[in-house]
Amino acid sequence: MEARKILPLVTIVLLLGGILGGSFTTNAAQPQSSINVLEFSSTGALFMSPWNPVLGFTDTYGMYLWMHIREWGLYPAPDTGIPVPTTATFQYVGNYTVDPQTQAVVPYLTVPANALVFDPFTLQWVPISVAAANQTYASYIKNNAGNIPPGFLTTVSNYINNNGKAPVKIIFNFDQVPWHDGVNFSVSDVLGYLAFMWRWSTDTSVLTNQTDNYYDDEYASSVGPVIGLFEGIEIINDTSLAVYTTYVDIDPALIAYTIIPYPGVPYDLLASMELAVMNSTNLWWSDKTTSKGTLTGIDMLINANEIKAAAQALTPSKLYYFNGLSSYGYTFGNDLSTRTAALVSWINAHGNAVVSNGPFYVDSYNAQSNTMVLKNKALLGLPKIKYHWNNLVVPGVDQMVVGSVTTEDAGIQAVKSGTADIFLYNEPMNKIGQIPPTVTLIPTTSLFYDISVNPTSNIFDPAGPGKIQLNGVTINGTWLPGLALYDPNTVLNKDLSSYGHPDWVPFNLINSNVMKDPHFMFNPFGLDGVRYAFNLLINRKSLIDSIYQGGALPMLSAIMPSAPAYKMLNISGLEQQMGIFPSGDVNRAVAMYQQAISNANQTLNQYGFSLKFVPDSNGNPWLTLILPDGTQKTVTIYFEVRVDDPLRKAIGDQITVWIQQYFHIKVNEDLIQRKTANTNVFGKDMASFSFADHPWSLYTEGWGATVDESVYTSRYDVAQFYAPFIYPFNPTPSNPNWFYLWNQTIYELGQKLAFGVYTPQQVNNLFNDITKLDAMGMQQSLRVFLTLGLDYYMVNGAKVVIPYYGSSTGLGSMWGLNTAYVISATTTAPPTTTAPPTTTTTTTTPTTTTTTTTTTSTTTTSTTTPAPSGGMSTATLTGIVVVIVVVIAILAYFMTRKK
Repeated sequence: MEARKILPLVTIVLLLGGILGGSFTTNAAQPQSSINVLEFSSTGALFMSPWNPVLGFTDTYGMYLWMHIREWGLYPAPDTGIPVPTTATFQYVGNYTVDPQTQAVVPYLTVPANALVFDPFTLQWVPISVAAANQTYASYIKNNAGNIPPGFLTTVSNYINNNGKAPVKIIFNFDQVPWHDGVNFSVSDVLGYLAFMWRWSTDTSVLTNQTDNYYDDEYASSVGPVIGLFEGIEIINDTSLAVYTTYVDIDPALIAYTIIPYPGVPYDLLASMELAVMNSTNLWWSDKTTSKGTLTGIDMLINANEIKAAAQALTPSKLYYFNGLSSYGYTFGNDLSTRTAALVSWINAHGNAVVSNGPFYVDSYNAQSNTMVLKNKALLGLPKIKYHWNNLVVPGVDQMVVGSVTTEDAGIQAVKSGTADIFLYNEPMNKIGQIPPTVTLIPTTSLFYDISVNPTSNIFDPAGPGKIQLNGVTINGTWLPGLALYDPNTVLNKDLSSYGHPDWVPFNLINSNVMKDPHFMFNPFGLDGVRYAFNLLINRKSLIDSIYQGGALPMLSAIMPSAPAYKMLNISGLEQQMGIFPSGDVNRAVAMYQQAISNANQTLNQYGFSLKFVPDSNGNPWLTLILPDGTQKTVTIYFEVRVDDPLRKAIGDQITVWIQQYFHIKVNEDLIQRKTANTNVFGKDMASFSFADHPWSLYTEGWGATVDESVYTSRYDVAQFYAPFIYPFNPTPSNPNWFYLWNQTIYELGQKLAFGVYTPQQVNNLFNDITKLDAMGMQQSLRVFLTLGLDYYMVNGAKVVIPYYGSSTGLGSMWGLNTAYVISATTTAPPTTTAPPTTTTTTTTPTTTTTTTTTTSTTTTSTTTPAPSGGMSTATLTGIVVVIVVVIAILAYFMTRKK
């Protein structure tokens, strides 16, 4: 039910952005500035997943270091979250229209005859037009329309379905940032990576009926969504190529960042690892158990000898990455022997095979002592890296000595005492305790919490006036507000589908016996006014002060206060307009609640029911449903509180007090674990006794917040949390046969924001849709947001300065350690401004009279987009989550939120 967001999402971002990397050194100079970094691992192990760029780096510990060893080409800026050029630039050309009704993209760019694709069936680079003309491929694509597996056949299908046209072309220009073993980066490394991706993500058995030993379904699910956006590759020269893609989005920078095929390791290292894996009986890309036994993920730190042997055995005949390219005049791969010699020399000198081209390289690793030393690549005689963004030169220190501690307190005390310079593990304020003046805290968000509200109210009078609108279904009759019959088909022993929906119950089927059944009750949260009043009631500031000791921010809607959209779209002002404040508004909430009960009574009284506040034996009044025969049923709600999370337990207890104190509703707290919530809250119909003898009414939800986002990403947040049939979690379920609350406008906005296409000219349209849905979601209050937790990375501020970091990830972003510098050292500090460089963009007139976009960035950086009134402060530090238009990738993004 809740996985920390950072790991799965960082893994997805790596794979989607172009994931492969490594590092190392020979004849290194001596470091002049050094910092000591500690990681926390309760087991004492420094890393918990294999170090390889294919399916490795799935643990926080390894990822935190790997992101500084590899390069990225493009990376989310720390001030806007929009991807910016670091060691690669891009040009954008778009020419397409969008059908306003179906949102279908009609492309107009012709994919040239020399655009290539790697064919894993023939192991050759071929023109995409030739692949599309292959009758075997075309027949399979035609017969499996809508169900093409990820990989090569999806690429061919894109070309066929678009009649050889593409909506977007991105031209990438790669800086020749040398690999750590001294070999220059070139397009050959990109082509090798692409060939690898197409081969390992394509299951050739669908056509050959023979087992494909190179196919890995886990890898296919990771890179498949990206490969599925390609239509062909055009080689321009040794440092540049163009990608034709089906992917369109609001900002060209998002497209470029999503599809850039930037490799993290040189092609010779990738091929050597691949050969080592295929020649071994116990190595794979990840740890897994198969019918052939247990396989171990190949590790560049541990399996250096196996990789070295494979490199020495690697000959042109064993390298398929460039097959077929010589037919088109290309000579890629002719430097194989030079490259493998450099790789072998590196392994001999350093004892591992981590070769990449980032700011740092791995100088040494000791598995016994759990220590690693990373050094500045300049100590190898290689130039430092100069990013295009802000002209930053990195890294800022010469050496990082990395160790681990087995308790969090040990890391905290080490920074306080000055024996460690950075504790690379985020801690809440109440754990950190008193902060010495020498310690600098780098903030990061942790989890945000909300209350999920069950709105079940499913009884109507078919003889009365009115209409109840559902998704594509209209039920004629009068809705009886708040009345609910849970498990109605079972209680009535009748299939209710013929009445419009299996959960909606005609009142004429409910007799006195049914009314006295425990399944028949009044659900106050079935009333819009009660849910809204509940939202206004919550005093987030009190929760933060008493439970977090100040270590959180109030969160009043689906848009996090740390997100760029919060300030850029003035969400704070919107929340105030909705009457929702951090300190709550008890008086207004109570008045709104009482009015909602009074309004419900006006309808219920016509059917013999009434709602009253009946005193108990102690004189305390409780909301009570009076049946037509005078029977009293005390209204009780069932609050599912996660006991495995102390914060959620404390929050749930306090909210229980407020509901009983101000709304006079009995609350039954169920203390549950994560697994129970997954099964009973999310996995069952809301109109059911999902907890055997009662339904759920409220649930303490939690979601991961440890990924930097851009202003555009908030479109997915509001759609995910407020609209039905997008994300399969109650109270906005994806199953149309379960109970759901219907609002046509919310549904349409949610679908548009989650799956629709916004062109670069529609930025303001997108922002308007985000704010509109956010406001409607706050009013509907199916989810009542509470708090955004804050944690902190501890830094020895007397020695180390970190000028850039992610606003949500803190030091979990590459900017942090890459730009860190020692105050007294001779190392040149990077500039401390976070203002991005000015970009120049020219827009050519579309060749059609439609909404075609044809924009070329003359500086080959990301295109600037207009900001709404008020602009955006460059002090707002944030990052981005890759935005994917295909449904699978969108769902992957949503799943990384789940807590």
